Amino acid sequence: MGIANWSKRIIQENDPGSMAMFMSKPMAQVILQFRSFMLGAWTKQFLHNIHMDGVRAMAPFAATMVFGGLTYMVQANLQALGRSDRKEWLEERLSPENIAKAAFQRGGFSSLFPMIADSGAGLAGFDPLFDFRTTGQASNVFFGNPSADLITNAVKGIGGATGAVLKDDEAFTQGDARSLLRLLPWGNFLPMAQTFNALIGDLEE
Repeated sequence: MGIANWSKRIIQENDPGSMAMFMSKPMAQVILQFRSFMLGAWTKQFLHNIHMDGVRAMAPFAATMVFGGLTYMVQANLQALGRSDRKEWLEERLSPENIAKAAFQRGGFSSLFPMIADSGAGLAGFDPLFDFRTTGQASNVFFGNPSADLITNAVKGIGGATGAVLKDDEAFTQGDARSLLRLLPWGNFLPMAQTFNALIGDLEE
């Protein structure tokens, strides 16, 4: 039983008993799509390990940050394949500061902290601090779910295409093209994204 409980905590197996009651409401489920792991981590990772002492508390914190940072670096290199601005993009994404922030965000114990920080930064008019989610979606509470992401990409992609057609001084950019790609099924799938990077390399960055 002890091994079973420990394993469920390590793999972040969520259950209704570990969630707040409002998580079973339809409106909360729409707003907090794909956030169940983040909310479950508050009790299973952060609060649980805070109650441990010394190495038993720090080992899970350090391990999840190390593996989260390594995964982020591998993913960034794969995402850069085929990009016309590969060197500049990697210099930004793999700066020590961004690797540290990504490692913190992807550590299970960080839980709600990146979402709260980015929500506050967005309301204050600043860029997000922890914009390194595996899905590529925003990390703030208002727009960091698939439904809002779909609407945002549709507006940006269709707006860019329409502007390029109707305005002589406006070009269809790589960012507009990637927004349209994200509307398609598996648009964030790495082999598909890498192929698309190569196809749009002649567009303005």
